[in-house]
Amino acid sequence: MDKYNIAREFRALKHFKLDISSQKNIIIVREGEGLLKHLVKKKKFGVSIDCFRIPGYLGEMIEVYEYHPVQRQEKTPFVLHFHGGAFAMGNALNNALLYSYAHQLNCPVFSADYRLAPEFPFPYGVNDCFAALEYLTKNAEALGLDASRVVITGDSAGGGLAASVCQMARDKGIPVSLQVLIYPVISNACNTPSMMAFTDTPVWDYQNSLHMWQYYLPLKQGETPPKYAVPALGDLTNLAPCYIETAEFDPLRDEGNAYAEALIQAGVPAHLEATLGTVHGYDQLPKKGPIA
Repeated sequence: MDKYNIAREFRALKHFKLDISSQKNIIIVREGEGLLKHLVKKKKFGVSIDCFRIPGYLGEMIEVYEYHPVQRQEKTPFVLHFHGGAFAMGNALNNALLYSYAHQLNCPVFSADYRLAPEFPFPYGVNDCFAALEYLTKNAEALGLDASRVVITGDSAGGGLAASVCQMARDKGIPVSLQVLIYPVISNACNTPSMMAFTDTPVWDYQNSLHMWQYYLPLKQGETPPKYAVPALGDLTNLAPCYIETAEFDPLRDEGNAYAEALIQAGVPAHLEATLGTVHGYDQLPKKGPIA
């Protein structure tokens, strides 16, 4: 009998586990992701991919990919996505769902290739992501976008970055219509019941969360996290409405659930979809079942 009652459609992930306990392992994963990046289809569902460069944090150039529907009207809403990967891995092309977002919404989806820890710890990642939002809103007219209708999305670490960017956007007066956080990284405390319980779950476990935060936010004993580093510690008032999705057998489950509750307490409209029989990254499988 399985220790975790994972739904049948996710059994392909049952024996898959990331190990980010060393920078060597991170490099190996990145190399594999780099090879896959070159195999990404440039067109799918009538959606093509373009790439351009913008100034990121401290003026360094970063890449932004646009998933561009073949036919779209001018001045459309747009989606800005931040990829997952423990702040240390992943790239702007590693989420195949972005094709579907662009196709079904018939609007452009932008994905930012923010810089990665541990070489570039906080605040590089979140400031690169915010730079992408600033660029798109400031150049909205030239890009045929409606700056008043932006949706910010992210999965895993990217979900945490999305949450922080929404807090930054509120403070800087940039409108955000909706934030979509998929099994997001919300807290560096790593002390929730799901964290304590899930030390051997498929894909992602408690130990990985500890390593992730050590890479991204290496704090000294007793040091307070800087503003925007940890979404759970931020001011949650007057934020954009939020959709949060969590996975049942995921150490990040409880912090995502708690963030949804905290948003509601702060007066922010929030919907929590606590999926069952799921593990971290469950929606990324090529073959989708009824739950995904």
